[in-house]
Amino acid sequence: IGHSNGAAIALDLASRLYKKNEEVDSVVLLAPYLSPKAATVETKGNKGKYLQWFVSNRYLNPQRLVKQIGNIPLTVIHSIRDRYFPLDHGVQVFSGSNSTSEFLVKGSDHMP
Repeated sequence: IGHSNGAAIALDLASRLYKKNEEVDSVVLLAPYLSPKAATVETKGNKGKYLQWFVSNRYLNPQRLVKQIGNIPLTVIHSIRDRYFPLDHGVQVFSGSNSTSEFLVKGSDHMP
């Protein structure tokens, strides 16, 4: 289970365990961001458009990592009123999964 930046960490761990053929029951992501650059733009506004050039998408990139968890079941929970990352971030992470997945939308803010 990972929330916000922790969602990227949870995906990274799941992808590493999957590569080692370790058993992972499922991955649950709460309010994931799409990528580090997208998160910078969303949270920093106009400054983010300039700061994104200094942010790497190489590490902790949910958009890339979700493709590396194979058939591990994935649940993504995202809010329609998330003030940090729009619902579209969660939708795009979810759509990149190759496994049986579930996408849930909640009404609260970024915090669970």
